[in-house]
Amino acid sequence: MTVITISESSSRTINRSELDPRVVNSVGQFWKKKLGLSAPALQLTPTSSGDVLRTDQVVGVVRAGDRVVEIFPKFLAENNRESWHRSFLNLVRYAHGHVGHSADEIPAQLVSAASFAEVVGHFFNEELRRAFRRGFPRTYQERFGLSAMPEGALDLARLNSLIVFDGTVPFRSPFLSRQSAISSLIGWAAGRLASLSSTPRLVSELHGWKLRLAVVGNDRPPTNWSRVVVPRSYEYLRPLVEIGQMLASSLLPGVDYSDSMLSFPGFMWRTADIYERAIRRLNAEALRGSGVRVSKKSYPLLSTAGTTIVNTIPDLVFTKGGMFVFVGDAKYKNRGSGPETSDAYQVLAAADVTGCSTSVLYYPREGVAVDVKTLDVSGYGQARQLAIIDVGLDCFANRKALDNARATMRQILDGLFDDEEVASAV
Repeated sequence: MTVITISESSSRTINRSELDPRVVNSVGQFWKKKLGLSAPALQLTPTSSGDVLRTDQVVGVVRAGDRVVEIFPKFLAENNRESWHRSFLNLVRYAHGHVGHSADEIPAQLVSAASFAEVVGHFFNEELRRAFRRGFPRTYQERFGLSAMPEGALDLARLNSLIVFDGTVPFRSPFLSRQSAISSLIGWAAGRLASLSSTPRLVSELHGWKLRLAVVGNDRPPTNWSRVVVPRSYEYLRPLVEIGQMLASSLLPGVDYSDSMLSFPGFMWRTADIYERAIRRLNAEALRGSGVRVSKKSYPLLSTAGTTIVNTIPDLVFTKGGMFVFVGDAKYKNRGSGPETSDAYQVLAAADVTGCSTSVLYYPREGVAVDVKTLDVSGYGQARQLAIIDVGLDCFANRKALDNARATMRQILDGLFDDEEVASAV
């Protein structure tokens, strides 16, 4: 199958016969709605010199008719653009808060020659293996039966009709079961990915997980798949649930997503969200043991008659001992020679509301390096310093690069943090 590659948030001209505009544009609208984008994820516009393919704010792979469109991250280094799957999937896994294992444990089989279905299948299989070690949510169910020695409670609704005939009594007994909405969706997704893979060992392992989760059949997803919510204590299951929901959403009746693509519609992630999650986790890990906590919260910015009408929601809020330290925002964009005015306004407003003298803006870059540049804030307000930290996306690709990034981030944050200038109470 022919693969067409393009960088996110860019455009390129292709031959008229390569893609069907109707199919591509329906795919773009599908992912726009699913990811809450401001524009279609993909657009194909016919011109006199060829068809112009455009992408917006997403990374991933989708099937469009008999072609596969791969959208790679714009901030990965040139030498990774032909085999970006591994680096990006490591970033996705890291961004979802996984702990206790290295970021370079995605199998070596994940190379650019593999289909993306195969890549996601390996990724799903590895995550499922770890999830089984940590546990699945359990739900109470009831077992019904007949016995001369009943367990649980008598089933009074059936008692009169049965006890006279054979001397047994009906009972109902509660028990803990692994069958839940989450396990049903994950088990179905394992079976679905197994049907898309051509690697015998992977197919066998995915079918094995499906059986262990007691999922029968894989033609249709569970009826309640769209309402599955991951409890906070089971955050490590989130990537598995998200992949399952991506697979299930393409099978909805009435979705304008032509029949030829339903066997594998693809996967897309909103890169700004993945980047924000990864930056928040990187900072939290870098500050481990310092007593500083990193979170995301909303604070009132403008109000009238005691009613808040505008909030500020910094992506990173640093606190220590119940006091604000500084605030930060993660911006998935090319900053050029300096931050955009709107970016600076946004984070400085958050600093003013929280009483912080230091604020931070995080931007992606190519490579593995983490660098900082500090700017003085003019005027007489609370904010005195704005730090700009550039984080290379390739630092998430392997253990050594990630360890170096953590160490560098700790040095940078220690330089910004001053125990004597902790802001007002949270």
